[in-house]
Amino acid sequence: MLTEQRISEESMKVIPVPPFTALNHTSILCLER
Repeated sequence: MLTEQRISEESMKVIPVPPFTALNHTSILCLER
């Protein structure tokens, strides 16, 4: 759990928009189509 939180924080610092958001967007688009 600590590792996940740390990674999320690091990713947020590097990229303003986390990757999981993009994945959700793609999944939603696929489901819609």
